[in-house]
Amino acid sequence: MDTSAFEHRVCDGETDTGLLDWVCAHMRSRSIEDVAQWDQVHRDKRSSATYAQ
Repeated sequence: MDTSAFEHRVCDGETDTGLLDWVCAHMRSRSIEDVAQWDQVHRDKRSSATYAQ
């Protein structure tokens, strides 16, 4: 997984969720696995929210 692309997408606000500042602050200190897991969790939340409405 390219964490720099993920960081760019998150920090530049290209996602449709209200992401917390700590994501950008801690992105470089987190392992690729943590970032991938976090991304998957939030994708699941976005999907759930979409279907719930």
